[in-house]
Amino acid sequence: MLVIGGCLLIWFTRRPEQLFHPYLWDEEGQILRHFLSDGLLGAQRPVNGYFNLTATLLVPLAATISFAHLPALAFWMATAVFALTVWMLVIPDSRWGNQGTRACMAFAMVLCPTNPETFGVLLYSFWWATLWPVIILGWKRDLWWARVPLLIVASLSSPAGALMAVPFAVAYWFDRRRANLVAVGVLAVGLVLELTSLFTGVRKDVALSTNLLAVLAQCLRTVGLFVVWWAERGQVYWQVSALLGLVLVEALLAAVNVLRLTQTMEPLLLLIAMVLFT
Repeated sequence: MLVIGGCLLIWFTRRPEQLFHPYLWDEEGQILRHFLSDGLLGAQRPVNGYFNLTATLLVPLAATISFAHLPALAFWMATAVFALTVWMLVIPDSRWGNQGTRACMAFAMVLCPTNPETFGVLLYSFWWATLWPVIILGWKRDLWWARVPLLIVASLSSPAGALMAVPFAVAYWFDRRRANLVAVGVLAVGLVLELTSLFTGVRKDVALSTNLLAVLAQCLRTVGLFVVWWAERGQVYWQVSALLGLVLVEALLAAVNVLRLTQTMEPLLLLIAMVLFT
């Protein structure tokens, strides 16, 4: 509970204006308009080119509870999605490490160097739901009552979440665990729906022009930004963050080798997930 409380404290400080003066994001207004005109099913249409089930379910729910207090309800629902993400990471027994390790992962998650709209905006709850499959991949127990519903939501909340079918498939190749096979099936269905929407929707030109080298470079930059998030934005900023990311990744691989953890598949699964996320 201390970890969840600490992460929530950081969460509130990352975007305090959303706590004291909440408002709806532009796309949340679009979801609301679809809900008011066509009902709940009508609200379940792609947002910016892909499905975002966390927002298209929770925005209508908030509006149903109290339209007058919709912005505040949306904020607290976004906070609940984040708190659930931290709980999923630190409470169930996990292959990702002991509770101390997973507590560090939780704080790294909330300290991620990203723009503040990720914190407190219900539309961006897909950002946290995208992490759910990787967290669930680490669960040592099946927990079917939580596993399947959370994977369904994650697979229909962003293409990146559905792409986590890949590390689940790799894990199944090694351990032949039925829970991993079921996850592959759930996420694969979501991936088909997400990619169909992505490559036929408003973002199809961006999706078709994706540069693999740029994706790999962004993976390194994401790691390096934990160190240089305070630096001046610009070309040098990105170069330094990518260089630091490369150094940190190499240091991690060296540490894994020194600690003789190469016989385990956890580093491989996390590396695959990081590349696909980016």
